[in-house]
Amino acid sequence: MKAMTHYAGIAASPGIAIGKILIIKEQHIVIEKNAIHSAEKEIVKFDLAISNSKKELEIIRLKTLETMGQEKSQIFEAHLMVLEDPELID
Repeated sequence: MKAMTHYAGIAASPGIAIGKILIIKEQHIVIEKNAIHSAEKEIVKFDLAISNSKKELEIIRLKTLETMGQEKSQIFEAHLMVLEDPELID
C-alpha cells in the first residue's frame, strides 16, 4: 500500500476533498543575452515567427469553429488581430 502524504491548502469551500492533486513546481527560467550582429536577419526571423503564428492560429480557429461554434472561435480571431496590429509590430 502506498504511503499517503497530506497537503494543506487554502479552502475554497467547507468540507473535505479526497482526490488527485497537481503539484506545480516553480521553474527556473534562464534568459540568455546574445549580441545581435544583423538587425535585418532578426527582422526576417520576427516576420517568419509572425507568419507561422498566424498559420497555426488559423488552423486552431477553424478546428474550434467546426467543433465548438462561432462564438468560441472568436477568441482566436482576436489573437490573429493582435498579430496584425501595426502598433505592436512596430
